[in-house]
Amino acid sequence: MRGRELTLAEREEISRGLAAELSHRVIAVRLERSQSIVSREVNRNGGNSGYRAAEAQKRADAQRRRPKISSLSRRGGCMSWSLPGLRTTILRSRWSAACGRSFRTIRR
Repeated sequence: MRGRELTLAEREEISRGLAAELSHRVIAVRLERSQSIVSREVNRNGGNSGYRAAEAQKRADAQRRRPKISSLSRRGGCMSWSLPGLRTTILRSRWSAACGRSFRTIRR
């Protein structure tokens, strides 16, 4: 089974189909893809008259680039804590999951 992403060859086929003034449906049938995939690809990358396969591929590669920084790390959330440090903090504050209240200390 093929992946969800369009390949450069498929993008070039879309470009050739648009140059030949074929409909999105005909191009999709040739690629054995859904018409909506072809339509979204074309509209996302310049429309029928401005679509360029190489530029569309560059844009797709930039969107897919990995590794991405997680949103918690980017915002300085709890993912930036070290696990041993987190354990120490929890133990010092006498926090317990049994108390049913998140991040509350148990008073004795």
